[in-house]
Amino acid sequence: MSAVKQLSSKTNLKFNLMYCIQHLKRNVFHKFKVFKEPLLSKKVKDLLEKATKAETTHTFIRSFRV
Repeated sequence: MSAVKQLSSKTNLKFNLMYCIQHLKRNVFHKFKVFKEPLLSKKVKDLLEKATKAETTHTFIRSFRV
C-alpha cells in the first residue's frame, strides 16, 4: 500500500490493486499447498476475493477483518 501511494503521488497514475491481490492469492495457495483444511482454504479465498473488490484503501483494509 505504501509503494502504491508513493507511486501514485509521484506519477499521477492510478493503480488497480486487484492484480496485486490475485498475485498474493496465488503465492499463498502455492506456498501452503492449498491448505489441508478446506474450510480454512475457503475462508482465505473469500477474504482475498473481497479485498480485490475494495474500491478504497479503507474498504481494502477492512476486508481482511474476520
